[in-house]
Amino acid sequence: MAREARRQFRSKKVRISSNKRTNFFDVMFQGYILTFFAGALLGGFLVWAWLKKKHSAAPSRKDRALATAIEERQERKKERQAKIVQLLQERGQITNREVKALLGVAEATATNYLQDLENTGLIEQIGQQGRFVYYRLKAVPEEG
Repeated sequence: MAREARRQFRSKKVRISSNKRTNFFDVMFQGYILTFFAGALLGGFLVWAWLKKKHSAAPSRKDRALATAIEERQERKKERQAKIVQLLQERGQITNREVKALLGVAEATATNYLQDLENTGLIEQIGQQGRFVYYRLKAVPEEG
């Protein structure tokens, strides 16, 4: 009996619940594999839960600040375009340079404002290009 125990110890063989003999390192390796996959599964679940929480949460402060800035810019654009229409009602016509000077904006910005108003159908461009281009309110056809 002692010889049998020594022989099993030397060969590093242990008995599993069945009568099958298994190498000690095989059992340990199977345990490590099981632990690895369990850890990977748990880690994957934790990453998924974190990403879901991150993306479903309320907008961040940066996102709110960006949305506020965009709203303010759009509001400022509407106010300036209303001012252009008011000036057109008072004067009858206006040029790009006058819009630039009166609103204190860049020439490209003034052009964009005037083109937006033209695209909406409120004003019309007279002239093709250069210094001789001016804008006036579109004549509204009378119904009758």
